[in-house]
Amino acid sequence: MDPKSGLPPRLGKPKASWFDPDKPAKADPKADWLIEIYDRRFIGIVYRAKTLPSIFGDLREDATSFVAWAPHQARAQFIGSVIAEFARERLASSDRFVDFVVDWEDPIRWSKQLRSLGYRYENHGTEYDRLRLAAEAAARSPLFTTTINISLAIRKALRRCLGIEPAQPVSKSQNQHES
Repeated sequence: MDPKSGLPPRLGKPKASWFDPDKPAKADPKADWLIEIYDRRFIGIVYRAKTLPSIFGDLREDATSFVAWAPHQARAQFIGSVIAEFARERLASSDRFVDFVVDWEDPIRWSKQLRSLGYRYENHGTEYDRLRLAAEAAARSPLFTTTINISLAIRKALRRCLGIEPAQPVSKSQNQHES
């Protein structure tokens, strides 16, 4: 054990490049999951680069309220992802892991928890739902998109927590510019 961190000693060769101190944390289009906000309203998740997002909700009341929707083809997008392949290599039943992720995203299962956070759930699962059609059109041709690479954010946080890639100190010139 490392007396300073209380962690076991580092492996000679990390099992995943995410934890390799010789490689910086960077975006991985084959593995990263992205949350995208289209036209400041519709929320989608992208499991693989070059796939359409799975729209799972929208922002309302000047983006202060989130309404979750029923998942739409989430299992189909997740099955071919790098994360699903990683689960297949390491778990006895990767299908159960895929089912877990799909269940985890299902707002019906989490409606009580969503409500406790001030969010709510609506069913927009029908093929010709007007709001779903508007969201899909916005995702295909957005005027404005905000993308959050949640995988990279988690990777960087883990690396900082493990002391692999400490946060960079703020220089004096940066402090003066912010003041």
